[in-house]
Amino acid sequence: MQGQLVQTTDINHREDSGAPWMLIALIAFVLGTAFFVSEVDWRVSTYENYSLEADDAEALVATGSNSRKMTFATIGLLGGILLLVAGRQPRQLANRTMMFLATYVVICCVSVAWSDDPFLSIKRVAVLGFCILGAIGVAKHLNALDLLKLAVLVALFLVGMGVCTELALGTFKPFNADYRFAGTVHPNTQGADCAVLAIAGFFSAKGPSRGRFIYLVIFAVGIGLLLLTKSRASCAGCLFALAAVWLLSAGKVSRTFAGIGGPLAVCLILIASLLAGMEVTGEVNRAARLGRSGFESGLKGLNGRVRL
Repeated sequence: MQGQLVQTTDINHREDSGAPWMLIALIAFVLGTAFFVSEVDWRVSTYENYSLEADDAEALVATGSNSRKMTFATIGLLGGILLLVAGRQPRQLANRTMMFLATYVVICCVSVAWSDDPFLSIKRVAVLGFCILGAIGVAKHLNALDLLKLAVLVALFLVGMGVCTELALGTFKPFNADYRFAGTVHPNTQGADCAVLAIAGFFSAKGPSRGRFIYLVIFAVGIGLLLLTKSRASCAGCLFALAAVWLLSAGKVSRTFAGIGGPLAVCLILIASLLAGMEVTGEVNRAARLGRSGFESGLKGLNGRVRL
């Protein structure tokens, strides 16, 4: 009886264990290389406004990039292979998340009907399809903790290469007022990579795996570099993701305290600022712009883009 109990425990432990590190490393290598090759521009941090000239950008969109075509096709091929290979544990892919994902794909496909350039839209939908196929294939073999490890590896590689590139070019100047961390991509794209790194590092530190201090360091590095990108959407998304998960996992007392104490604290801070004679509107506006108003003064609106 005791032998059967030990055997059953060992079986359950093997079933609950994650994917082999070799498999995670292989997937991280393929995905990291694919996204790096498809987006890399070694000198983007030296460009004005971190982007190509209008004529060059138009020509690139019109002709396309062979490297991008190959990399996204590779992601789809990886997903197809992983779907054909039997997984160690059964995965239930028919769930609510997949329903929302399928709805999003359908909307993207239908959007070709009202597109000004249907052929270009079809190519973008095909890229989306390759990425989703790769994601489903990866999800079949990795559990939640494995996905966190994968996100940390890929994001750390992409962000690390960006830091090394700027250090080599001499453009890594975090104390300059107009500086935005770009690396090998546009700062807004780099902001998304940094946000993924911060979120994955934070929740990896909360998990049962070892090396929590290392994951906390990764989280701090991700947050620091995310702020240096001055990407407002990525900063807001990262903050919202962390706050949403905390609210879902916190107890009723903590949620009640946050719901009442949070707005009350904001009101007290605003009142204290007004009594101290501070220009609250201007400070809030500068904070929302993340210091980008200095070189975007010619653009109107909070989003910093030319009006349509």
